[in-house]
Amino acid sequence: MYSRSALRALVVVVSLLMIAAVSISAQEDEIKVEQLADNIYKLYYDVGYIVKVIASVGPDGILLVDVGDADHGEQIKAKLAELHPGTPKFIVLTHEHAEHVAGGEVFGLEPIVIGHKKLRHNLTHGSYVWDEFGPEVLPDIAFRDTLTLHFNGEVVKIIEVSGAHTDDDIMVWFTGSKVACVGAVSNGSQFPSVDSKGDIFRYAELVKSVIELLPEDTKIVPGHGPDHDMEGLEVVYQMLINTWGIVKEHMAEGKDVEAMAADSILRDYDSWQSYTTSERWIRYFAEPDEDDGKEEIFEPLYRVYKAEGAEAAVAKYTEMKATDSARYDMGDIPTVIIPYKLYLKKRWSDAMVFARLYVEQFPEGTYVRFGHNVMAECCEQLGDIKGAIEHYETTLELGDDEEIRAKVDSLKAL
Repeated sequence: MYSRSALRALVVVVSLLMIAAVSISAQEDEIKVEQLADNIYKLYYDVGYIVKVIASVGPDGILLVDVGDADHGEQIKAKLAELHPGTPKFIVLTHEHAEHVAGGEVFGLEPIVIGHKKLRHNLTHGSYVWDEFGPEVLPDIAFRDTLTLHFNGEVVKIIEVSGAHTDDDIMVWFTGSKVACVGAVSNGSQFPSVDSKGDIFRYAELVKSVIELLPEDTKIVPGHGPDHDMEGLEVVYQMLINTWGIVKEHMAEGKDVEAMAADSILRDYDSWQSYTTSERWIRYFAEPDEDDGKEEIFEPLYRVYKAEGAEAAVAKYTEMKATDSARYDMGDIPTVIIPYKLYLKKRWSDAMVFARLYVEQFPEGTYVRFGHNVMAECCEQLGDIKGAIEHYETTLELGDDEEIRAKVDSLKAL
């Protein structure tokens, strides 16, 4: 079973892997725009899954729901300028995950940032200390239950829907425009994910509460996954009820997660797989979070990193693993998050140090192929072509990839 801290980290690392994979393959991300209502626009891009930023534009200025990840902040800002001049007056963050909040740094301190009461704390503790979010990102206004804004000629209701995906989820309902940004309450026709601060068994009741609240002609805009109407939200609700019923029935027969996945018990929902696979969805039901009492490694290592550098932090990791492994979660998922966060911040040398730690500590780890890929990219950025070729070739040994093979050929031709 996964520990509580490991499950929390798993949700984070899946997002990081998807975003980093796009960066590593050097894809150009085009920000697309879709008008949802008279003054409501969706700006979106693909990092292996769709990331959305919703903008209300009009005589009062700009209100944003989420801001995308840090790598796309400037692109979002430029595309937004085509819709309306000026800096957003309000930014409303649906929850803590980096692809929803990190892009806010490009807008500076002028916007008023709104979020759940727990959001500011969550963004400054645990693995998020490695993101080093500044005051541009952190909420200025925190609330519980509901908050109402009057903006661009309509009532905007901001409503707490926490407890299923994370403990800081909210939704934003543009009542006049008949558009509801529901964050992670729905992933459209895709399985959502569950942070360890969330609870899969809360999903059905939260979705039901949203169904009962919103008018039938409301357009539902999830943070990821396809947009849909209220009938689509009913389909999500039925999926939640039905999949739990299926898993519960097979658990009663004594099957574990691996057996249920092997038997494809959710075969009728194969099309719902995205970054949350059927096996992971089964695991959420069958193996709810268990708090093993272990502390996370992120904050103690970050303190050493900021004071003494990456090599000292790695030495601290080695010391903690030797003397305090009963106290700290030293597993592969927490260990892999740090190099990926440093990679996304383009701290190539530091990312190399921690990526090397990961592949040395977990040579059979779930993400070892990606670890070598990150090391190859860092070597390339640092001008170490021989090292880049070596790690790209190791990546290919662990799984063939046409783009990486082409990159090796191009580097060898230099």
